[in-house]
Amino acid sequence: MGIPRFSFALLALVAGFTSGYASPLPSSAQPLLLRRLHAQKIVKIHEVRRRTIDGFDYLGLFGTFEITSGFESWYHPEVILRKRRSDADWSRAELFSGAQRIESLFALSDAEFTKALRPWPRDKT
Repeated sequence: MGIPRFSFALLALVAGFTSGYASPLPSSAQPLLLRRLHAQKIVKIHEVRRRTIDGFDYLGLFGTFEITSGFESWYHPEVILRKRRSDADWSRAELFSGAQRIESLFALSDAEFTKALRPWPRDKT
């Protein structure tokens, strides 16, 4: 007879909530982002883009982070990480913001893309 469609949909929904989500971020980028964004945890990654230009790997993301330092408990930044291709992981990547949304930024030519990057503010400590 099988599982009725409604029951199957409900089962899939419950499984999605209880299993967590697989992060599209490299695990080596997560501690760096938490530290530099002064966040306690990554709530959700909404979008991730990647590209390589002149020996550098770029990882752009739009995410939701849990914070305690602001007037709200969630922070929704768009961040671009850059590492040398020769680096094994993202733990020492540089952070940037972009002059436009992640999707539009990553659609630019290489020269326009690199010109549109702005250094992420340095920590005061």
